[in-house]
Amino acid sequence: MVEGREALLRSILDTAPIAIVTLDERGIVQSFSAAAVQLFGYQPGEVIGHSVNMLMSSPHRENHDSYIARYLRTGERRIIGIGRRVEARRKDGSSFPVELAVGEVLLGEHRLFTGFLRDMTGRTKLEQELRQAQKMEAIGQLTGGVAHDFNNLLTVIRGNASLLDMNTSLPAEDRISVQEVQDACTRAASLTQQLL
Repeated sequence: MVEGREALLRSILDTAPIAIVTLDERGIVQSFSAAAVQLFGYQPGEVIGHSVNMLMSSPHRENHDSYIARYLRTGERRIIGIGRRVEARRKDGSSFPVELAVGEVLLGEHRLFTGFLRDMTGRTKLEQELRQAQKMEAIGQLTGGVAHDFNNLLTVIRGNASLLDMNTSLPAEDRISVQEVQDACTRAASLTQQLL
């Protein structure tokens, strides 16, 4: 029966599409799934028997053992049973975001923790691109609104300048000033068209 359970566990570890890492209560890796190999770049033999903090970025790397000790002492849950994003660390030293969910099982007097990790690099990049697109859309709407309002003001100025220009009793130097206002309105209208 034990052999069947081990075979089942091995099958799950070999085929699960997300990375699975099992630890003991000291934070020592007990199993490392095929997806974890792909995600982190380590072979199981390089990780099993070592502290899981080798898969973590700072500050979690330095604080991991105290997290487990505090949990065992107080029952305070920081990650266990609560999914959250953390920074992980590949074999090549690069950091990347993962979504981490940790489960716990009590086997006799020993605890095992199972971490389920999903690479969030693509999603994080999409979220950043979406935020940038939303900012650009907001800037575009603001610019369009300002340009539209400015065009309305130019229409009033241009209309009054045209009325002044039609006034035949206007002195020549004033007529030059009116023409300068009309030319400035034309340039400003061109600028607002570019903004729109």
